[in-house]
Amino acid sequence: MNNDSVNGSPGPGASAGDGGSPGWGASAGDGGSSGWGACAGDGGSPAEIVVVGGGLAGLTAAILAARAGHTVTLHEGRRRLGGRATTDTRDGFRFNQGPHALYRGGPAEAVLAELGITPKGVTPPLAGAMADAGGRLERLIVGPGSLITSRLLGSGDKLALVRVLTRLGRLDPASVAGLTVAQWLDGVTDREGTRRVLEALVRLSSYTNAPGRLSAEVAVTQLRASLHHGVVYLDGGWGRLVRRLAEMATAVGVRMVRGDRLGELPDAPAVIVAVGSPRAAAALTGHPYPDGIAADVSVLDLGLAGRPSHDFVLGVDVPGVDTRDDTRPTYLSNHGVAGDMAPPGHTPVSVAR
Repeated sequence: MNNDSVNGSPGPGASAGDGGSPGWGASAGDGGSSGWGACAGDGGSPAEIVVVGGGLAGLTAAILAARAGHTVTLHEGRRRLGGRATTDTRDGFRFNQGPHALYRGGPAEAVLAELGITPKGVTPPLAGAMADAGGRLERLIVGPGSLITSRLLGSGDKLALVRVLTRLGRLDPASVAGLTVAQWLDGVTDREGTRRVLEALVRLSSYTNAPGRLSAEVAVTQLRASLHHGVVYLDGGWGRLVRRLAEMATAVGVRMVRGDRLGELPDAPAVIVAVGSPRAAAALTGHPYPDGIAADVSVLDLGLAGRPSHDFVLGVDVPGVDTRDDTRPTYLSNHGVAGDMAPPGHTPVSVAR
């Protein structure tokens, strides 16, 4: 993936350690309560709240507000709830909207736990993960075992990679807040091979391929989460989580209005805007919001008869090899390791670049 892309939702992730178990440095985690309680209204008294947007953020906000005693109405412009977290079923296969994964130990898992939801799923095993290095497949270095056996890097680059990843567990992301990823990498390694692997891991954990623009603080936060805690592929797809949230919203009294695309901000004491883009928010509020740099990703979801020869492949740039016009995928993952994703003997695979 050589075209710069900055925005996008982290999805595939990777759990460190061969076989999906943590293998590098110390663990770090996000946490905290959502902080709902005294919400809108003078003195924290119950208020009428309108939530615009029926994706994961909107549904979660509506539930938390209703639990805090507020009267909540949720508006979703489409007939279907979920936004980018919807799951399509075709010929027995369940396809998410491209590769998705839930980060363990992150804010999303903390909020879901507060709601009493523990999504069922599987940490993708990475024991056989491969790197596509300019068309050459080598073992991806994801832990001590693959570090020894992989021919992706020479011994000097391997030692440099170990040093960076070990220090990562002790690195405060805020300490690199003023740097881009490129500047951060300049300061932690002078080994080109090591740098290319780190760039690939940043791409994987952030869905971002712009080392000269992406904040090192953001990249380090995501990289720590993926390496130290791992991710989960959800059983039955993300649509199952959406249904659970929708059922919970109904149970706590949220009134949901679907297929009603609002053209302006609703007249209510409090409004939560949880729509999909700054442009959509600006259309409601009348205030412009910066779009940021455009992000492009090509995704292909496949339903296979049988199983692919490799369950996980990540593209790694190779020094001296120009891959800008390369059509090989940057990311391939077997999402059938989660339960109830395909007919018996079949496999759903996500490919992205």
